[in-house]
Amino acid sequence: MRNRTFPVFLFAALAFAGLIAGVTFAQRPKDLNAEEARNKAREQEEEIKKLIEESDATTKALKKDVEEIERRQDELSRRQAADVENEVRRPKGPAPLFLWVREVGEDYVAFDDVGPMLGITGYQRAFKEIEAFDAKGRILTEQEFRKRVKVGTVVLAAVDQKRVDPAFLAIVNDDTLVLVGVVERLEAKRVKR
Repeated sequence: MRNRTFPVFLFAALAFAGLIAGVTFAQRPKDLNAEEARNKAREQEEEIKKLIEESDATTKALKKDVEEIERRQDELSRRQAADVENEVRRPKGPAPLFLWVREVGEDYVAFDDVGPMLGITGYQRAFKEIEAFDAKGRILTEQEFRKRVKVGTVVLAAVDQKRVDPAFLAIVNDDTLVLVGVVERLEAKRVKR
């Protein structure tokens, strides 16, 4: 009996082992497919991460470009505003008076208004009390002023203690004499004619 049961037992053992082996082999391709799927998922995940990084880099570059464009637009707007301001800027301060040199003394100059204002027709100032400039704003020394000022010369005189605004000087020649300190200091030294 032993001989009969042994082959049956052996057959049963081999069949069981084969069944288990078959199940193991049958499961192996599934395990391989699962592993391949995991690998593909990892690869796709890496690709997605790379795409996100590239997208982030592109977004940062675009933000920099947008910031640069906005900065340039702001600068252009400021320049245009400055140009407009320069084009339509009103002169600051009062308009200067046109004075005619009536007399040049050893240490003084006498002037008459070209167009009398409020009954004031003349001024007399010492050379040392006058600041003289040309229309470009260059300061003239007392000696230069004495050389250039002659009887009959028409000069511009500031009506306050400040220089004449360049907007007013744009209409005169560059060698026009512009004086500060003639009018406002002469309130007490008015000369009626």
